[in-house]
Amino acid sequence: MSTVAKGDALESQTFTLLKGELERGKLGIDSSSGRIFQKKGYYSKEREKEIIVDISIELWLPQAQNYSLLWVCECKNYNHPIPVDDVEEFKAMLDQIAGKNIKGVIAT
Repeated sequence: MSTVAKGDALESQTFTLLKGELERGKLGIDSSSGRIFQKKGYYSKEREKEIIVDISIELWLPQAQNYSLLWVCECKNYNHPIPVDDVEEFKAMLDQIAGKNIKGVIAT
């Protein structure tokens, strides 16, 4: 199996798991205020383009015009520990998308 296929498989499994947990209220997020996405883009002012993330959950307050908090999951299916550079790159990406209005997790 190619590395891309391995990564896509982990991403699909993680998405299915998180979607089910969100629907059952197991993430500490009310399912009516949480919206889950796979491969959604978020605009970065620094890059002047969208950054596509593996999985995201947007938390929306009633009648809000935009999400109030963004939760991003990056999936890594490596045969070795995740390099520090990958973690630092993920943090920089999060900062570019939503500054302090964002939470991130890496699924391995």
